[in-house]
Amino acid sequence: MAHPRLDTEQLSPDFDEDDEDDDDGGRLDGFLDRFDFEATHWQAVRQLLLPTPTFVTLVVYGFCWFSGVTMAAFLGYVLHPVFNTVAMAGFVLMYPVGFLGLVVVIAVKAIQ
Repeated sequence: MAHPRLDTEQLSPDFDEDDEDDDDGGRLDGFLDRFDFEATHWQAVRQLLLPTPTFVTLVVYGFCWFSGVTMAAFLGYVLHPVFNTVAMAGFVLMYPVGFLGLVVVIAVKAIQ
């Protein structure tokens, strides 16, 4: 029994057609065209998310804290288990302190 031949011309994408239709970038910005980024609420979000020196300092302190927790956990494994207690306390406190710092940074930026 002979099988029908699959017409691959109908299944393959036509890349030439996309180039002729779009002059300004094509499908990459199709979804983003729906948003009005000049609206007031987007400007407020943009201002809140811009990195400030205080936010960068918070990130650096967070990285240093995480490095300290990692070092304490390693020392607890290698030297003495008391360092594991320090690592556990630092790890548990890292998230609420980081969140509190982020809230403070956003609040200070919103006030300005």
